[in-house]
Formats: sequence, structure tokens, C-alpha cells
Amino acid sequence: LKDGDKVQLRGSITTYQGSSTYQLLVKECKKSGTGDLFQKYLELKEKLEKEGYFSELTKKSITKYPKSIGVITSSTGAAVNDICRTIKRRYPICDILIYHCVVQGEQSIIEGIKYMDEQNLDTMIVGRGGGSFEDLNSYNDENLLKTIYNAKTPIISAVGHENDFMLSDFVADLRASTPTAAA
Repeated sequence: LKDGDKVQLRGSITTYQGSSTYQLLVKECKKSGTGDLFQKYLELKEKLEKEGYFSELTKKSITKYPKSIGVITSSTGAAVNDICRTIKRRYPICDILIYHCVVQGEQSIIEGIKYMDEQNLDTMIVGRGGGSFEDLNSYNDENLLKTIYNAKTPIISAVGHENDFMLSDFVADLRASTPTAAA
């Protein structure tokens, strides 16, 4: 089994009244296709690829020595701290602007990109730290992807960890394997 598989489970559920939690004791598990969420991901990926959203010809170049970088992520997560610490250590003369957004809400990310795109920045970093495919799925939203594609400022997608690939990674001008790598 792998992430994105649809499965059928047979087992029993137990409850812990003291903490109001459930536990599923699986006795049998079998694959029954591709999960609905992952199937939608694959369909949107195919559609956008056909429409040219992933083309290297449309990618904007990332400035080697930026004066200012906009960071669109949660201001309370570890990712923003890693990004800021890395930039300040490696290139301390760069200004960093942070736009706080709800990283599991695509509308908040879209608003952040649109706001930062008007700030005359050299580059934007859009992303968050790791999580499950479901946690990261906001970065597969079609409206968000179109916003990334249409931004005039070059965008680095930095979502999750090295083995996570969201559609924002394919649409953005550059994919970073982690938020720290983006910095």
C-alpha cells in the first residue's frame, strides 16, 4: 500500500471514554483502487500539463541576489522560522516580508500571493512544512495554481518535505524540496 491508494478495511473499533478517542483494529486490508483525492490530483495535473502550466518556457528566473523576498506561510509554524533564519545567515542584507496565511486554506494563500505580488519584490516563497497528502492538499487547488502561474513575481514553491510533490511545485517558477532549501 502507498499514499493515495483506496483501501477496504475489516476490523473493529474501540473507544476510550476518558479521552474521547477511537482506535481501529484492522484485521484485513485490501487495495481497491486509487483514492478519490489522489485521483482528482492526477486529473488536475494532466489537465494543467496539457494547458501548458508546467512548461519551462513560461518559468520566470529567480534573482540570484534578491533585495527582497516575500514569504507566504503561517507566521506561527516552524517553516517561517527556518526560512528567515537561513536567509539571514546566508544573505543578511535581504529584506524579508512575511504574509501570514492559513496553510490549509487555499483562499488565504491566494490572498497572500496577490498582496505580495503588488509589493515589488524580487522573489516569493510559498509553502509550509510537512504533513500528510491531505494536509498539503491546499497546494493542489486549481485557483491557487492559476494565481501562482499568473503572478508577475517569480515564485518558489516549498511545500512539505523532499518526497512531497504538490501541483504548486510544477506550476511555480522553481520547486524547493523544503522551506529551508527555498531560503
